[in-house]
Amino acid sequence: MIRLSGFREYNVAGIAIPSADNMGLTIGRGDPMGWTPDRIIVESCIFGGRRESRLHSHGSIGDTAVWIVSPAIETRVTGCRISETGDDAIYVGHSNTKAVLRVEIRENTLADIGVGIGISVPGAEVVGNRIDRTNVCAIRCERQNDNQASGAIIEGNVICRAGQLEAGDIGEHIIPKTHPHAIFVHEPVGRVTVSNNQIKGTRGCALVVLSHNDGPTESLYVEGGQYDRIGIDRNGTPLAHGRSAVFRRAGFVPNEIRNFIARGVSVRGSNHPLLDWTVSGFHADGPISMLDAQLIGCDLGNQPIIKLTSRFGAGLEPVHVSYSKENSKITKAVETSYFLQDPDLNVAEKT
Repeated sequence: MIRLSGFREYNVAGIAIPSADNMGLTIGRGDPMGWTPDRIIVESCIFGGRRESRLHSHGSIGDTAVWIVSPAIETRVTGCRISETGDDAIYVGHSNTKAVLRVEIRENTLADIGVGIGISVPGAEVVGNRIDRTNVCAIRCERQNDNQASGAIIEGNVICRAGQLEAGDIGEHIIPKTHPHAIFVHEPVGRVTVSNNQIKGTRGCALVVLSHNDGPTESLYVEGGQYDRIGIDRNGTPLAHGRSAVFRRAGFVPNEIRNFIARGVSVRGSNHPLLDWTVSGFHADGPISMLDAQLIGCDLGNQPIIKLTSRFGAGLEPVHVSYSKENSKITKAVETSYFLQDPDLNVAEKT
């Protein structure tokens, strides 16, 4: 493990750490809270991939490959190849600094990892990464130490087989498979944009937003993107109905999401609802818009395209849905449960 701390600038380029019992590279682990470097650059590095004669406990890199504890005013992790990690491939955040201006995680190649990319710092750009086979989620936005991933941009990533890694694939053990999704957003956040990603063969959902007791979420946007074979096991068999959805809002903590807009998504070969939304709070979520969705080769059986549920009877502000279908078997558009008052729905099939 390489452990660096206490510097104003870091430039780590071209190194290779093929195997480590713990982490590969940590930056800022020993710094005092609030310390903010000027610049951190990690580029063109290789972590993991070396197999020993005796199987590792959790992978070639036993824990996280690149852990940036105290992000700098400018932080970039680009062009790295990371494989066989027990936990995150890349994690940026875990700090209460308020001076961060730019965090860029771009064009990295990650494979056979516990978790792909984790961020808990505002303004992060997660762009153009290729992530293949994770145990838990491929991209995670969360809150840590009063910091949150508000303003995050998740764009142009290719995510395959999220949640499909099992014990014995890269190590004797794996961490608990709690959220085996492609993109996992742990509230509260604000102004998160998910655009033009390609997501294929996930065990869980393409995108999950989970309620948390730290506050509501303001504005989540989904633009375009291809979502293929969402909610399947590692053999390609669809999971049982109710186990997955393309987009899902879930959780047991009473708070709200105040604006959700998805436009122009393309879904292929899915056997699960396009949107499974649970209102977890005492006040209405919304408005919600799922516009110009394409359903291609989807067989939903008796499941709806849109599934809406209220835990405490609270309602939804206007819900607008428009979709087209091609070679798809769909028996009903919407299903609602446990609302004290019927939601304001506008659902239209386009031909």
